[in-house]
Amino acid sequence: MMKKSRLCPQMGARTDTRARVRKQAWLAAFLILLCSASVFAAEFTLRFTVPPRAEFYLSTDYVDLGLPRTTGGVTYFEGKNVVILSFRTNIASPWEIHISGTDFRSAAGTSIPINRLQWRMGRTGGYRFMPPEGESLLVMDWQDFADKVLAGQQFQISYYLELTGDEYEGEHTSTIIYSLFIP
Repeated sequence: MMKKSRLCPQMGARTDTRARVRKQAWLAAFLILLCSASVFAAEFTLRFTVPPRAEFYLSTDYVDLGLPRTTGGVTYFEGKNVVILSFRTNIASPWEIHISGTDFRSAAGTSIPINRLQWRMGRTGGYRFMPPEGESLLVMDWQDFADKVLAGQQFQISYYLELTGDEYEGEHTSTIIYSLFIP
């Protein structure tokens, strides 16, 4: 608050009025500047494309089941966790993995049907029989892995083959095929 002059009492009132007029002038100038200021903006759309990606491989291209074992009168071959199946995909479609194989054949021309071989993924669950030669079996599909496949998955695979007594001696080989189908 301003002091009033003793000599001229109206001088203080004039000073208050001037200050008020000055404030109003500044406020009006600020409002005019604010309303008349032009604002410019520019924009663009940013776009990119992630290419489709599918990785699918086995940890080895050869497995030897070793020597036969006998337990409780049953003779068998077993290879625990001898192959690792690895895959990942960023393709959002109903993919499937199938397994198939050829009959075991020896150099002497004898064979053992592939559907006597059993396999399993991981350490849980029991063994499953292979399909006959020329057929395939669904191993897994996208429904159980919808959110996990992008990070990649790895599964250890074990094999079990029980001998029935009708096999000829010698080395027998088969080709086991895992196939990833993406529509």
